[in-house]
Amino acid sequence: MIGRSDGAGHAMFSRFTIYFDEVVRCGSIRGASQQLNISASAIDRQILNMEESIGAPLFERMPRGLRLTSAGEILIVHVRNWRRELKMAHAQIAGLQGNCRGEVTIGVAGGAAPAIIAQALAGFLGSNADISYHVSCVTLEDLRAMLDDGRADIGLVLGREAPAKLRVESSIVSQIGAVVRRDHALASLPEIRLARCYESGIIVPGTSMAQRGVLEDVWKRSIGEAITGVSSADSVELLRAMVLAGSGVGILTELDVRQDVDAGVLQFIPLADAKVPLSILSLVTPTRRILTSTSSVIVQQIVRFLLSVNQDRKS
Repeated sequence: MIGRSDGAGHAMFSRFTIYFDEVVRCGSIRGASQQLNISASAIDRQILNMEESIGAPLFERMPRGLRLTSAGEILIVHVRNWRRELKMAHAQIAGLQGNCRGEVTIGVAGGAAPAIIAQALAGFLGSNADISYHVSCVTLEDLRAMLDDGRADIGLVLGREAPAKLRVESSIVSQIGAVVRRDHALASLPEIRLARCYESGIIVPGTSMAQRGVLEDVWKRSIGEAITGVSSADSVELLRAMVLAGSGVGILTELDVRQDVDAGVLQFIPLADAKVPLSILSLVTPTRRILTSTSSVIVQQIVRFLLSVNQDRKS
């Protein structure tokens, strides 16, 4: 099958790469079948045909799923490189024709709010129907791997410093503070101490979020003990929803709730505690890959949005 040079051979190989890649990701043919909405027998047939063609098994059939053989590990690297290069070629050719199209995958790590992406691209995508984007919330380690192997095109990372070994296209600083409903008793305060937030029923970021590390520093100096016995949420969206439901005083950055503050439903109150560390929101791209023209256009849109947000805060 690989050796065929006719159109049917290319189509069969392209179909195999999709099925094979998904089976590797899911660890089973049944999982890939559900993700792709393709019958398990069709996927299994493609894999068996390829194994016959190359003369080696691609998977070990285990009691709880499939595991790549040495041949499978070699092939998946080349399959993913081929799919990535083909995707880039399509986008670059479209760019030459002045017609950017396709899907851009954006990885979000460190507790950065995916809503920032939606705000940055809302107007642009409305007038560019041929471009779509997919957002995945992942760890920083996973984001590095995704940017390196082409599963993600762009990243948005929140942390105390810009991430190493990635190209930083733009960054903006922010600080954590208290977030309450506009009708909350504390909403009119110009600033607030962390101890008072604690007394009023605090909701803290989860341990996987960058905001949590910053909060722990302030908490140790202001309250003097470990963060225990308080409500928490593992995402900006969930914490924001808990605040909107009246569950307490949330701790987030002003960028996390910018849209809600502008809409008049939430209030951000700066912390009065001394030496609140800064957080840095960074837009990043891979250092070892050239962006497609479509990804470059998306990067430019997000960079412009971050610059406008920074300008608004200064004015």
